[in-house]
Amino acid sequence: MGNNMKNAIKFMLVIIFCFNVNSAFSTNAVELMNEGRMNLYKGNIEEGVRLLEQANSLDKNSVYIKLLLAKGYSWNNEWDKAITLYKEVVSTSKPEDQVYWEGKFGIAQVTSWEKKYDEALVLYREILGSYKKISKNFSIDINLAIGDIYSWKMENDKALEQFNRMLSLYPGNILIMNRIAKIYLWKGDYEESRDYTNKVLSIDINDHDSSERKRILDQIKTFTATLGYDFTYYTSENTKGEKINVHNTMLGFNWQYSIPFKIFTYVTNVTQNSIESADPEKVSDWNYDINVRGGGIYRINPLTFVSLAADYTYDAKIFPDFSSEISLSRKLTPNIDLVGLYKFTYDKLDTAQTVKSKKYNLVSPGLIFYYNPMIYNRLQFYVESDFKDFFYSVLIHQHLALNPENIFQFYVFLSQGRSYLTFSDTSVLQKVTTYSLSLTYTHYFTPDWGVECATGLTTRVDSYNNYHAGLSVIYKW
Repeated sequence: MGNNMKNAIKFMLVIIFCFNVNSAFSTNAVELMNEGRMNLYKGNIEEGVRLLEQANSLDKNSVYIKLLLAKGYSWNNEWDKAITLYKEVVSTSKPEDQVYWEGKFGIAQVTSWEKKYDEALVLYREILGSYKKISKNFSIDINLAIGDIYSWKMENDKALEQFNRMLSLYPGNILIMNRIAKIYLWKGDYEESRDYTNKVLSIDINDHDSSERKRILDQIKTFTATLGYDFTYYTSENTKGEKINVHNTMLGFNWQYSIPFKIFTYVTNVTQNSIESADPEKVSDWNYDINVRGGGIYRINPLTFVSLAADYTYDAKIFPDFSSEISLSRKLTPNIDLVGLYKFTYDKLDTAQTVKSKKYNLVSPGLIFYYNPMIYNRLQFYVESDFKDFFYSVLIHQHLALNPENIFQFYVFLSQGRSYLTFSDTSVLQKVTTYSLSLTYTHYFTPDWGVECATGLTTRVDSYNNYHAGLSVIYKW
């Protein structure tokens, strides 16, 4: 009897010990889960995932830990891990529990991020159709996600229809109005975007998305005028032994005539102390050209823009006499644009020269890669020919806007060809390699006016270097 009592007491102690250990494990798991969740929502994704993985190892049966960990994986772009855990959440919970549908929502969300848009739409609609006790906020999240997919597919009209339908059900909802304002901005309908942006700010003056969008919209005006000056210094000399200098003065004007149509014109005066001429007395004289450039940009549809432009120089000595061009831009995805340019140039030469006039055809395909609307890279290729010789060039352009008021642009250019500023007779083909680097910085003191500073270096291999610096004043109204 005594032994039996001892054994019973030992068994009770083991049960109590095991219960206490499991309780400690659960308590630690909950603490780790809460700490991990806090880190996730503060933006410390990797630390949040690490803590939630520890919590999951202590309590492998908690669907809530799994749900949070799956969310962390999805935010960390570990989509396969996220899908696997979301599926575990669904398989180990019941349809009457919200966590079951949150797992389904997670699967749909990651599926959309993988750009499987149609599959994600089916999953979202399944939740809306099957979850009878869906909460208002959960329903809003799903419908917002559906509208987002339409916008990612660049089906902006469907996205607006979705968000406007939601706004009729939930008037004054900031999340919905921000999305509507953003799509109108993408479409170029700036007044509608301003209207919804102002509605948001009237409800919450500190709303970050609308405040940033207002800064962008404040920069967009109907008219823009630019007055600029640029000086270029060459290491090469003219026949008088003087360093070649070039002075550029430019006056530009842009008019946003309507939402799809923009008109632009530029007048440039170039003065330099070296030209190509059959008269030795004129070769090193100061000469000037006035070039006029005009054209327009038209948006065919929300994804496609076409631009037409022409240049003309009267009594040309430095510029080519005439050129015309057409360019096309097509948005392939929200992050990639395909661009193309065709340009025809006619250069009429002095009748005293023996070389005939030249006609050039240039074809230029390119791609623009967007990290976001304010940061993008452009890669452009150029092939130019007079049907006897070919010239090849490549341009790398980095656009970096720290904010709407401060914009940096970097240009790297490599070519095998000619320079219009150095040789007025562009028919004299100089088969040399040219490298150039340039930087521009634009700063707006107010939404109405700002300045742009530019500097750069060009090196023509075994020939010359040139350096340039310029300043422009920009005024909008």
